[in-house]
Amino acid sequence: MVEEKKEKIVNLFGLARKAKSIAFGKKAVKKSVFCKKTHLIFSGKSDNNFVKYISPICENEKIQISYLFSDEELEKIFGRRKLTVISIVDNNFTKGIKQILGK
Repeated sequence: MVEEKKEKIVNLFGLARKAKSIAFGKKAVKKSVFCKKTHLIFSGKSDNNFVKYISPICENEKIQISYLFSDEELEKIFGRRKLTVISIVDNNFTKGIKQILGK
């Protein structure tokens, strides 16, 4: 069941990437959060300091943080090295992903 959800979300990631609706990396995610463009964040498990820093801001802005994918999975999905966090900056993609997550 979890693998099926992951596969569907990865497919949406591909569409969102083509639509330039994803922010990659800490700096881009931080900027998108402060510009109030972010709707959903996916973080790997190793980047606890960044998540601790951004969590209070996300709670105030009602931005969900998901830990569904590991760092290695995010790197593999997007073909980037040392990728630990991404954010979805399009409301429609966020709605679709949240439906798959069941929230």
